[in-house]
Amino acid sequence: AEDGGFHAHTRDPEAVGVFAQRRKPLVENAAAARFFIELHGIEDGDGSVDSPWLEHARRTVLAVGSPAQIESRGKVVAGLLIALELLMARRLDVTVVGGDDDPRTEALWRAALALGEPRAAFEKSLPGVRYPDTGKPAVYLCTDRSCSRPLSDPATLREQAAIFIADQL
Repeated sequence: AEDGGFHAHTRDPEAVGVFAQRRKPLVENAAAARFFIELHGIEDGDGSVDSPWLEHARRTVLAVGSPAQIESRGKVVAGLLIALELLMARRLDVTVVGGDDDPRTEALWRAALALGEPRAAFEKSLPGVRYPDTGKPAVYLCTDRSCSRPLSDPATLREQAAIFIADQL
């Protein structure tokens, strides 16, 4: 819709009464907003690419999130609240740095993906491109304010990431 959000059906010039009203269903719009947020994370995880998806998500949430629209909706607002939380949350950039053919890089990649952090965007980088070449594969966790030290042990990545996330997000 021009003012954000998505209608349940197309305009029907022959419809009358309630059938002529174009609804914006809360549950479906919340799902669309979450999709846009995820798409933004995939396309612009580190903030280096201009992406329209966060603005689409924001407009979608605003289109169905007024107090009057959610007042009597009960549990169905959960999806909208999750979308709102993700929209307002700070992002986490998780970059695995290492050679493509190095099994240590692959082990770190699997450990990073296993973090299950919904605010994170994941990417791989060769040494010396985005982060320095330290001589061994490493994971860097970054927010808009700071980055972790290089993390190189897949077995302790979850614990170290939890500490960084608790402190920075």
